[in-house]
Formats: sequence, structure tokens, C-alpha cells
Amino acid sequence: MRSTPLSEKVHEAIRHIETREFHEVIPLQGARNVVLFCSLLSDVELCQTDGDAVVINGTKACLAPTPESAQEMLSDIKLQADRVDDYRVTGPHESMLFWGTNRDKDGNPIANAGKASDLWRSRAANLVTGTPSLSDDSRRCFPDMAQPSSDIEPMLRNMALEALRISVTRDRIRDVVIPEGSIPEQAKRLIRINSTDGKLMHGDTGRISMTVAVPAGCGVVVMANSVHAGGLHNDLVLCRPDTSTIEQIDGNVAVLDGCAQEVSDIRGRFIQTWYGLGGQQSDDGIGYRRTSGIATETLRSIGGGADVDCFNANLICEDLRGAVRVRNVLGATTAIVATHQQGDRLKLQTDSGRICIRLDGQLAEQLRVKLACAAGQVAIPALAKLRKDGRLNNGNDTNLMWFATRGDRWQSALQEDDQDILVVCRDGTITVEPLEAPASPAS
Repeated sequence: MRSTPLSEKVHEAIRHIETREFHEVIPLQGARNVVLFCSLLSDVELCQTDGDAVVINGTKACLAPTPESAQEMLSDIKLQADRVDDYRVTGPHESMLFWGTNRDKDGNPIANAGKASDLWRSRAANLVTGTPSLSDDSRRCFPDMAQPSSDIEPMLRNMALEALRISVTRDRIRDVVIPEGSIPEQAKRLIRINSTDGKLMHGDTGRISMTVAVPAGCGVVVMANSVHAGGLHNDLVLCRPDTSTIEQIDGNVAVLDGCAQEVSDIRGRFIQTWYGLGGQQSDDGIGYRRTSGIATETLRSIGGGADVDCFNANLICEDLRGAVRVRNVLGATTAIVATHQQGDRLKLQTDSGRICIRLDGQLAEQLRVKLACAAGQVAIPALAKLRKDGRLNNGNDTNLMWFATRGDRWQSALQEDDQDILVVCRDGTITVEPLEAPASPAS
């Protein structure tokens, strides 16, 4: 890749924006699954189509110094497709990837680029088995940081077989260096800023937006930055999305190593893992701090149970049916429990976060609710007031205190099969509120 002088890159970066539309019809070729990989910034909308072909309509966009170079950059972004027996073995089509920012000998930012095949060799286990992509140091320091669902691996293994492999690829990385705060409004979506030193920002340019219509019944796996999926009769897996919304899915759904701002109307099971905390930034010479904000995620109307394992998020859960586990290690979880069906089991866990249950008053009389805490705080007055006798069973020893609406005083607080709602925290806060009351902020 030619090294462009820094002053030239700064000057050229914001000159020209070019777009190009495209249309593709890709037959399934007997495939049972569809796997889509995007090597650059991407917005993917998934919808349903009749027939046995994947129909793609989209737009490529880029920044460039001249119309001619913009056309060259757009031609460099390609859509490739073929059928593979096992995606876990092949991985995506070869492509160059932007991995971050390095510095040259003068301290100027330059692109850290790599190949998709290198990514697949180093991280294939994370992407195709659901193993959390944690560093070795993270695992050594926090061996219990990740506790993903055991259902992820068999689901992904099946969805990698007999797959239609679709990849958005490019042969070159197109990075830009621009003065901080100088990105034109129309160009902001075309640049992924990775590094800033207070004066200059460095990042990757180029974006693809596309609507992908898939036949009903096949499994769908998507590796892209931003995904919206709706109205599908398919099992669906999203790998490492930065943002996503998922609604009206007649099938099982998994979001791996990523965020789903809104998940609603899922007839099957929902599984999620999400452990990223972002980068680090110097804090006025005092030290370093995390740069990422805490995202809010809403899970609503999931019919087949759920297993959510995340590190730090604001979660709002409502109308979750079946066996549900939500583990939010550091963040805030609000569970709205307005109804209860036979077989529903809700388990909420945190280490040092906050859990709030907004509970219907009649259910407080009917359900077996247990709150267990090691070294944190449990606010029980509201739960007691919801009950006619105003009383709760409770127990305490040197390791655990617990409160329950029903059950033997000495019964184990962690006996999950005997509880309709079980809340467990190490050093966090548990609060119960009547559903009729105005909601208090989760944070």
C-alpha cells in the first residue's frame, strides 16, 4: 500500500464523496444456510423474500480526493458468493481489513491492515463456536468474566454447514487523517474514527449499505457493523454488531459479542454475549479511563426463553417467557414482570451492578420470589408491602443474606428449580418496585 504524506492525506480526505448502487440475485444452490461477512463499515437490513435466491440491493459510498479515484475505490469494493460445505473451515472470502492505528517513525498515524484469512485463523473459534473473544490476560485476571450459554456452539455448528458464503471484500485499505472536529456532516457516516491525539483523527473510510432478502427456512449468520432484521422465518445469528435491532423473528436468535439496542417479538430462544468495554483514554495526566459509553438495550416479548451474558449494559427486560437467565456483571437491569405463565423462570444476576424488578401486585402473592445477596444491598419494603401479610421469609449467614415470598426459612437461596424469580448479586443492589409505580431510572 502506497504511503501518502500526512499533509496530503489531511488535505485530500474531505474533497469528494461518491456513491454507486448495485443489485445481485444469488441462488441458494442447495445451501441450508446463508453466511454474510462485511469487511468494511456496513449497514445491513434483513428481510424475507419468496423463492430460493438471496436478493441484495445496496449502495457503496466512499471519500476520495477526485471523482476518478472515488470510482476506483468503489470498484475495489466487491460482492463475492459461492457455496461451501463448512464455513468454519473456509471462513470468508479473502479481503483486506482495517485493524486499527499504528504510528510511523515520525509519530504520524498509519493504518494497521490485515487479511480476512489471518482474522479467521486467529479468531475462528470465537466466531463459529460462540467462545467469547477475551484476551488471555483477561481470562487469567477474571476467569469467571464470561459465562456464555452452552447452546451457542451447537447452534453455530449447524448454521455453518452447507452454507451460501457471501462476502463484501476489498483489495486495499483506504485510511484518512483529518483535523479533529473537521468532518463534514455528510461524510461522518463514511469514516470509522479509530484514533485521535487531540489534533488529528485517523480512521478507515468506505461504507456499504444494503438490503438483503433471504428465503424463509434457511439459517442466517451476519458479520457486520449495523444490522436491522425484521419479519423473518429463519434462525438468525449476528456476530459482533456495533448496533442492531431485531423484531418479529419466527425462529431462534443469537447476538454474539455485540449490542442489540432493541429485540422484540422473538418466537424462539434468544441468546446473547457481550463483553466489550471499549478503548482507553488518558484522563488529564491522572491516569487512564474507558472511553465507551454504556449502551441501553431493550428485550421485549421473547417466547422461547433467553440467556443473556454481558459485562456492562443498561438492560430493560419485559414479557420474557420460558427459562430466562440475564447476567449483567457491572450494569443495570430492569425486569418488568406483569404476567406469568406456567414454566416461566426468571434468574437475574449481577456482581456490582443494579437490579430492579417491577412486579405486579397480584403476582407478588402468587410467585415464588427470592432475593439473594452476598455483600450488597437489598431493598425489600416494597416487596413486603405488595403482600397481604406484609411479611417475607429471610435468612442470613456470614456469606449470604436472602429474602423470599414463599418457601422454607432454611431452604437454599440458589435452588433455582424451586423459584419463579431468583435474583442473585455479589456486591450490587437489588430493588423491588410495584409495577403500578412510576419507573425509577435503572442507573
